[in-house]
Amino acid sequence: MDPLRLKPLRQRGTARRHDGPSLGLRLILPGFLGGAGLLGADGLQPNGSSGSNPPPLAPAWSSDEALPELDRGSQLSTDAIGGLASRMRSPGAPPIAGVTPSELPPIFRWGSVLAHPSVGYGVTYGTGLLVGPGRGESTAVQTVSPGLALEIGHNLKLDYDPRLVFYTVAGYHNAINQAVNLQGATQRGDWSLTLNNHFGATDNPLIETAQQTQQTVNTTRVSGSRPLTSELSLNLDLTQMLRWSGNFNRTFTWSNTDSLNYRLRDNLILGLVGSVEYDQVARSVDMTNERLQGSVQGKVGEKFTYSLTGGVEFREFLGIATGTKVSPIFSGNLNYQLTEKTGFGGSVSRSVSPSLFNNEFIQGTTMEGSLHQRLFEKMLLKVSGGFRQTEHSRTLQNKGAFQPDDPLVLLGWIPPQNIDGYTFLQTDNYAFVRIELSARILERGTVALFWSWGDNSSTLRTLNFLSHQTGIRINYGF
Repeated sequence: MDPLRLKPLRQRGTARRHDGPSLGLRLILPGFLGGAGLLGADGLQPNGSSGSNPPPLAPAWSSDEALPELDRGSQLSTDAIGGLASRMRSPGAPPIAGVTPSELPPIFRWGSVLAHPSVGYGVTYGTGLLVGPGRGESTAVQTVSPGLALEIGHNLKLDYDPRLVFYTVAGYHNAINQAVNLQGATQRGDWSLTLNNHFGATDNPLIETAQQTQQTVNTTRVSGSRPLTSELSLNLDLTQMLRWSGNFNRTFTWSNTDSLNYRLRDNLILGLVGSVEYDQVARSVDMTNERLQGSVQGKVGEKFTYSLTGGVEFREFLGIATGTKVSPIFSGNLNYQLTEKTGFGGSVSRSVSPSLFNNEFIQGTTMEGSLHQRLFEKMLLKVSGGFRQTEHSRTLQNKGAFQPDDPLVLLGWIPPQNIDGYTFLQTDNYAFVRIELSARILERGTVALFWSWGDNSSTLRTLNFLSHQTGIRINYGF
């Protein structure tokens, strides 16, 4: 089969599983943490796998694993409670041996439409969680997740994933989080075309704000790719991201990313990626940026795959007399399949983005690693951890631009005097570890036990916290 051709969402007459054999952690693309994601530069394989064949020249159809990356606002801040923003149908792990997908019951098949209903329940107990600046509390959190995914024909999918979240501590209020994802793919001559639209409405505790924070994000991405020669391909990408954040910033972002990929040999692809972006920020300074990056992706032997992208960003702040902010940006992903049952993954990224706060931008660097170990054929152990550093800076339109009700002042930050242009605000260093053991139950169900540890150390002391979280998650779906 021609690797440049898009695979349909499901093969004719069979239901497709959503837990493809991807190994290791997904790299954090330069999404909202750094503008438009770079399709074709992240090592995506058809159906979402990342360890079987060298990456195709054309971007393959993205699986469920890639959907959370479209909600670029959720990557801006770390959820103070792990697992609330992630989907119940956890993708990105090797499949458990001995489990084969079953045909859908007739009640869930309506002509060319396949329905995949699911229901999930999770409970987490966490300590040291921020319910306000400098206020750590313990709470139990229950999450109920009824969901429905529709496959419409062979090239269209609609997925609705709501979350009912119930807290026991008075500092948080109960919430209904919702996610709606639309995916479409088609082939027109030599062009492979994809459409992704993600709508997310969440009300989760965030480290950045030290409180439960409403966010509504709608991201639309239209992509096209085609081969130019047998070795060279062209990828075009248009993205619109609209984000509302309660009492914080509203940001509208439009970006265009174009790339050329050259297959030097079967297991090595080189790329050149350029992008431009405009950030319209309510009550703040608008920004533009341009990026130029190179990429390399490939495979060494039968067990090691890699994808690396790096370059520079030039960010301009409109309407104020300050220079261009030049920042290095990069992302990388390494995967090693030691044995059929054991795999390792690692990722690193650095990017720049607007903040939730007025006139503020963030430079973020993240390093992560993971281990997947299959146990007793039907169980999977995943150990992951890493470190993230975020550096906050503010653009100022005039001297003494801080007010007593400024959110950062309310968080305890003392502004310097007589400054103009942009100034450094704070640094957050966040270390985290997560251990999860999951297993198949009743053919269509999964159960997972997990423990996590998170430690945030900030120069803004009201954002410091140390949290331990333990929980169980059960899901059953067709």
